[in-house]
Amino acid sequence: MRYDDPQLQEVLAGEYALGALRGAARARFEMLARRDPRLHRRVVEWQERLAPLAQETSGVAPSPRVLAELRRRIKPVEAPPRWWGRLDFWRPFGAVAATLVVALAAYLGVQLMRGPATVPLDPQYIAVLTDSAQNPAIVVTAYNKPFRLTVEPVRPSSFLIGMKLALSQ
Repeated sequence: MRYDDPQLQEVLAGEYALGALRGAARARFEMLARRDPRLHRRVVEWQERLAPLAQETSGVAPSPRVLAELRRRIKPVEAPPRWWGRLDFWRPFGAVAATLVVALAAYLGVQLMRGPATVPLDPQYIAVLTDSAQNPAIVVTAYNKPFRLTVEPVRPSSFLIGMKLALSQ
């Protein structure tokens, strides 16, 4: 079809202004009108000619059947939400999270009721006992809170063996 024919352009512009063009023909005409300023001017002229008719006519209420059909066509069809968009999917996660929060709060409450844990502090006293040759033999460490005393041999020596014999007699 040759769209540069003035008579064809006039007919198509009038049908477009009246709303008679539908579907692909309407989309094709809109594309042509965007490209060709003369065709666009013809559409504007037709709309200006038809505007007084729209103002002079009074509105007519559609019949209930037509109104229901219009509402059905205009109302968007809502697609059901996907699995991650449904509340049923997220409820178990919410229950698990709430349970974890309650458990954490209970644990922290019990820990606060116990008071601070007793942490062994640095040693208060350290003594190194030497043998007769002035070699370290025993390390004695004393802690204050909680009180405890540790005795650790550095190496097995004859001094320790002699000490055990002297204690046993």
